[in-house]
Amino acid sequence: MNGTAGLASVVLGSMMKDLRTSKDPKVTQAMVADQVGVTTSAYFKWESGLRRITPEHLERICESLNCKDWRRRSMMSLLSGTMSDFRLGQQPRISSEDVEFIESLSFPALYRSLPDFDIIYSNQACISAFPMFTPAPLNEAHRANLIERMITDPRSPRVFVNWSQVAHRMVYLKRLWSSGTSAAHHERIMRACRSEAAFEYMWRTIPGPDVHGNNRIAVRDPVTGEVRNRTVRCLISNSRTGSADIIAAPTVRSTEALEPSSIGS
Repeated sequence: MNGTAGLASVVLGSMMKDLRTSKDPKVTQAMVADQVGVTTSAYFKWESGLRRITPEHLERICESLNCKDWRRRSMMSLLSGTMSDFRLGQQPRISSEDVEFIESLSFPALYRSLPDFDIIYSNQACISAFPMFTPAPLNEAHRANLIERMITDPRSPRVFVNWSQVAHRMVYLKRLWSSGTSAAHHERIMRACRSEAAFEYMWRTIPGPDVHGNNRIAVRDPVTGEVRNRTVRCLISNSRTGSADIIAAPTVRSTEALEPSSIGS
């Protein structure tokens, strides 16, 4: 990957390919390139994550392929510059200040590695609300993985009232990010998740706008059984090593559907 691209370009390329092939499997890169007015080579590099696309060209592609607004917003968020410094192949480390910050939040939040979706650290509010997202002990060979825990931990469907929708969206996002994951890590997660019958369908299909276009989750308290509405929010971490973000789930009282905040959500 050259210096003009990065992790965001890899993910964006995966989304562009999904957009093209989901419209019609017979639509080729050359066809879209011709409609947009660029060479097939340039389009290939964008879709492969080898070159950073411009917002203008991405707008033309979205218009050419009749891209839904929720998906266009997700792709445009990757060009905002917030992910430009993310680096592949480095495991993020968090400092005591990072821990202090996330523990100061009154709602569930965790640090997630990118593109692997490993759980680096969860605050106490997160462990109480989502016990399956407890990080693995430091002496474990592998970190706990957000997708694996969501799919395979029996507590997940009990805690997430709308588990199938939330899990489908998470699996779809992981598929987009998988281009930057090591083959060994990817296969380990896939092997574990295939124990759940619904996983293959989630992996192969794109969730509709009613699923992907809404960050609302209904969460059942593991102890009391009380159900609360929460909204998932993705916050960019200032990690200087590796790539990480913060996934947070504050309580919301509004009953209206919420707009998607970012691709990482």
